[in-house]
Amino acid sequence: VRIFAPAFDALPGAELLSIPAQVNYVGLGLSLKDTGYRYSGSQAVILRHLRMGYLWDRVRVQGGAYGCFARYGRSTGAFTFASYRDPNVENTLRVYRETADYLGNLSLSEADITRAVVGAIGDVDTYMLPGAKGSAAFSRWMAGESDEERQRIREEILATRLSDFHDFAPYLARALEKAVPCVLGGSDAEAVADAELVMEAEILPRVREPEGPFGEVSGYYATRADRWVVRIKHMSMRRDPIISTLHPGKEVWNGQGLGIEANLFRTISRQVKGLKNVYMTHGGSHYHVVLQMDPPANGMAKNAIMAAFAAFSDLQMVTVVNSDVNIFDAEDVERALCTRCDPAKDIVIIPGAFGHELNPVVRGNVAAKMGFDCTYPVPKPPEYTRVSFMDVDPGKYDIR
Repeated sequence: VRIFAPAFDALPGAELLSIPAQVNYVGLGLSLKDTGYRYSGSQAVILRHLRMGYLWDRVRVQGGAYGCFARYGRSTGAFTFASYRDPNVENTLRVYRETADYLGNLSLSEADITRAVVGAIGDVDTYMLPGAKGSAAFSRWMAGESDEERQRIREEILATRLSDFHDFAPYLARALEKAVPCVLGGSDAEAVADAELVMEAEILPRVREPEGPFGEVSGYYATRADRWVVRIKHMSMRRDPIISTLHPGKEVWNGQGLGIEANLFRTISRQVKGLKNVYMTHGGSHYHVVLQMDPPANGMAKNAIMAAFAAFSDLQMVTVVNSDVNIFDAEDVERALCTRCDPAKDIVIIPGAFGHELNPVVRGNVAAKMGFDCTYPVPKPPEYTRVSFMDVDPGKYDIR
């Protein structure tokens, strides 16, 4: 899986590789290339401290991962975090994103710094067998790394102070703003990796600020009032993400309708037989549904109306039509309303019912509700037979 190429202009989008596993491998990639950062040997000390301190404690000891590390590629500017055999995804990504804050506020004793310096020098000048020495020398020659540069890095490692940790934090913070996650794991990891946009936020306790008025699902403005405050801590997104900003209109009603229609169909079907389909109309602003059904007995359509109101209290109006009516065609529904609904006996009015507070007709969450039984009697009288046309195969006729 390619997370970083040797040279790149932009980070790839968030990725997930799903495997049948109960643990995950959680990575976060970022680039220090455009932050103005100049590599210093002190970063080797910082990375050593992160691996053996911060990441070890937060991801392995507290989070339960088998291991975790952070690395930096000097030739690419790529900085990577990765954990393995990790039971978490979101918590681990949160730890990665909080690294800059941790470094910026870090307080270490001289003993802690010395311990990290000794470990970093050990990483640079680790013991090698002859074969490993040859391989390392060849890699350094290919990368153009001179002995003088290696000596400079050693000196910078030995000179590392607490201020170097603090100085590195702002560069890392800028790079984290565009960080991209990559996860190899089970189905629990899919929600994060498949997201177009991930926002890590917190609702501030006991904090309220004036908000609004904003357009609402009803197509009207809600009142201005003190409401909860959400603080966005971190964001990550795919390259060219698709982000939907909902405004009052069909976009909201479609989103509402998908779930509500399914719930109404399931709930009403348990109470009344003959239900075929449910449609939440656009003109009704999620306050009106049309039920398509063939009632097995007279009066069942009115039972369906009451079942719909009980299943979804926001509803203000319910219309019931037969299966020969196209519920997605407003003209067809209106024809049924005019020709199959007798106002004297087929309109159901429920006064003083609980309603939706954003509907202006609702006062104190109470208003009347109305249902229209636009179904023909059972059994079906012949006068309710709709005009139809015979299927014609034009190929059987000589058309000139």
